[in-house]
Amino acid sequence: LIQQKYEADLMALRSQINPHFLFNTLNSLTELVHESPERAEDAIEKLSFIFRYTTKESSKNLVPLRNEIKLVSTYLELEKIRFGDRLTFHIDVKPEVIDYQVPAFVLQTLVENCIKHGIAKVLHPGIVSISAFEEDGYMKVHVRDKGVFFDHCLIFKSSGLSYTFRRV
Repeated sequence: LIQQKYEADLMALRSQINPHFLFNTLNSLTELVHESPERAEDAIEKLSFIFRYTTKESSKNLVPLRNEIKLVSTYLELEKIRFGDRLTFHIDVKPEVIDYQVPAFVLQTLVENCIKHGIAKVLHPGIVSISAFEEDGYMKVHVRDKGVFFDHCLIFKSSGLSYTFRRV
């Protein structure tokens, strides 16, 4: 029952995330098709990768960090189409942690939160940074954005973030 609840919660979280992202991406693609068909084709391939990944990994609890980094970097590349110069991202993952196992979609949830509550709410350029490294025998992952100030007391009122913190 605990495993079934965990899987149901994860599926509910994914269903909240995907429609918002899909609609925004499709709107960006509509404009891009006319401006730059080559870039539109590349973006469609990236969107296809995200949905293949979601389908393939949706039944797994843990996946290699390498896979999650590929997912979020592809996601951020698509969001860059939407935000243009307003979004910059930097990913720094040390080789010693790249194959560590992490909860599936945990980085995606955090990065999506950075976009939704940080970058999307400001008109000036924003940065999303992800770093992963080993320290004192533990893997540490930092996900940060330079967007709107975030009241940390609201973390547990957000279903996405509160569910993420329960998983890790």
